[in-house]
Amino acid sequence: MSARRLATAPALLLATLLTAATATTVGVATGAAQAEPAARTAAPTSARADVGGSLAITPANPIEYELTRFKGRMITKLKRPVQLQVATKKGAFKTVSLSGTNPNGRYSFREIVQPRGGVTRVRVLAPRHRVGITTYPAITSAVVRISVLTQAAALSVPAPATAGKPFTVIANLTPVREGRAVQVQRLDGSTWTTVASGVEDASGVFTTTLTEPTAGPRTYRTFAPVRRGAKAVTSDPFTVTVGPAA
Repeated sequence: MSARRLATAPALLLATLLTAATATTVGVATGAAQAEPAARTAAPTSARADVGGSLAITPANPIEYELTRFKGRMITKLKRPVQLQVATKKGAFKTVSLSGTNPNGRYSFREIVQPRGGVTRVRVLAPRHRVGITTYPAITSAVVRISVLTQAAALSVPAPATAGKPFTVIANLTPVREGRAVQVQRLDGSTWTTVASGVEDASGVFTTTLTEPTAGPRTYRTFAPVRRGAKAVTSDPFTVTVGPAA
């Protein structure tokens, strides 16, 4: 079920997700998001709630501005409102988006996370809910810690290049997003021209071969266009001196 954002909150996870960071700000972090023990779950602002649901985040550690999915299931198999919440600096949780469960208790949010990196705690709250004469107590998902990552690109040429012969060029992107489009570009005058294109593999690498007909310096870079909200990224220019043909 699609999420409905709060009128008083930004349209995205935005500043709440980032200013609520509970650890030192990081650039590129590693490791998957981790669920915390139930004993560490903070109470919602209105009342304490027991853990009674799951939460999975895809990708586990999103890139700045990347569209991210928060989904899970509450133990109550009925339609009820749910709230996506992030921890504040004081440890309480603040609601940033609204949605609801389906009859099987499943829910889903699709949100864009803001830049600056960091680590924060996220959970989903199902507030106290009444159906007819039955009142269901408030429950939450497990709390999950996520890192908001900064992306980077690089380019390398592992062996000397010779005019008229193919040479290898390696483009690298971090964090890895397998299948993301990648381009190798050459600087021609003041214009960057795409000379090879493909997608990054499971290691974040795109490898290609180029051939330059004449000797002399050539400048290349890696370029990856916008993907699922994550901004385009380019590497620093890399200059190769192409040697004369033997």
